[in-house]
Amino acid sequence: MIIPVRCFSCGKVIGDLWERYLRLLDDGRCNGPTRL
Repeated sequence: MIIPVRCFSCGKVIGDLWERYLRLLDDGRCNGPTRL
């Protein structure tokens, strides 16, 4: 999956958060993407 370096709407840098997100998934704290 390709993760954008910046948020499309606000321009905040988010590319560095990908590894933390993967760790949260491994720990079971996050269920992954949710559909609205």
